[in-house]
Amino acid sequence: MKFKIAFSVFFIVCILYPAVPILGPISIRHILTVIMMVWCALEKGLSFDKFQVWFAVFLFFSFIGAAISGYIGSFVNGLLGTYLAAFVMYWSTKIVIKKYNGTVWVINTILIIAVFNALTAIGQFYGFPFAMGLPAFLRVDLGEDMLEFYEKYDDFHGRYVGGLLGIVMSGYFLSGASVFSLFNNKIKIRLYNWLLFAFLFFALFLVQQRSGVLAAIFVAGLYLILNISQKRSAVIGIVVVALISSIFLLFLGDRFVGFEDMRYSTVGFDYDRFELASNGWNYFLNNPMGGIDAYHAAGNRDPHMVLVLAFLSGGLFGGIVAICILIGQLVVVLKIIIESYMKKKHSMDLIVFSIVYLCYTINSFLHNASLFTGDIMFFVLWAVVVALRDMEKDTYMVAR
Repeated sequence: MKFKIAFSVFFIVCILYPAVPILGPISIRHILTVIMMVWCALEKGLSFDKFQVWFAVFLFFSFIGAAISGYIGSFVNGLLGTYLAAFVMYWSTKIVIKKYNGTVWVINTILIIAVFNALTAIGQFYGFPFAMGLPAFLRVDLGEDMLEFYEKYDDFHGRYVGGLLGIVMSGYFLSGASVFSLFNNKIKIRLYNWLLFAFLFFALFLVQQRSGVLAAIFVAGLYLILNISQKRSAVIGIVVVALISSIFLLFLGDRFVGFEDMRYSTVGFDYDRFELASNGWNYFLNNPMGGIDAYHAAGNRDPHMVLVLAFLSGGLFGGIVAICILIGQLVVVLKIIIESYMKKKHSMDLIVFSIVYLCYTINSFLHNASLFTGDIMFFVLWAVVVALRDMEKDTYMVAR
């Protein structure tokens, strides 16, 4: 139990308080990273798996790109802060799952943060005073710019709100948490699951991070397909409805979504992502060894596309490694989904984490936070997928 509590504290700090200073440049995340790494060593859980080895190769090429472009100091700071914390979180999560049977513990930790984030986002949208009081009570720093933004406007129709995490990360987090809200140990979705899902999805809608909403709709539908009974006609009907809905949202949604002048209608489904990705790719072609900090220093906006960002960070060789990592992960996730549909082979625990990881990956193709920026949630989700899959393999071998 002590390790599970420590894991939750470490997770909350990495999500909500990553930059809170303790002594000079040393933050609370740095301190907890060291503590948890030592604890993981005592738990004999510091072994590197294939994913971490390949990710370390990506970081090596990112180091080369940073050195060539003259930003080695920035890379080292990120390595000792963001990436080391991500690796330690990965080890910690695997220990919680394998040694302490903590799948539900991890989900509940995520959902608790999601509920507070949803409350804040809803309050921000409607201008409720508690939306400012809750972050202050939780000691979450929203940043001066965002505080001024919320004080400036009384009406947030057509404008985003960021909750406790900011608009982009709230979009990621609430889209994944909405799927987790449908999960329980009884497999059958209960009334309280639906109520929690409605609450979190409503908050996600008000956040107005468009890719997060679309990703949540898609993966929640996918989870429902795998959760319902195996009556073929019912499954086919849901698939057809999901496909029609997806096509409508993608191609016609910006013409018809006009709910209270939300960003979905005032901004629509803009296509500047293609321009940003194209600019990033052109920069990489002229700088094949990469260098993301030099790219930013030149006044360029982030590419909003995980693969382009990987090539900008790791250069040609690092980008190729990143593609291999992503393909390997997607193959694992899709295999789990397909096998679960065809044979009901896997546990719902593994299914839900695989689907949420797919949700996060979808978001990373339209935003910058990704596995390769060291976003902590990618490492938590993938650690659970790997741990549960390993446990299923061990159980299968024992059964044989």
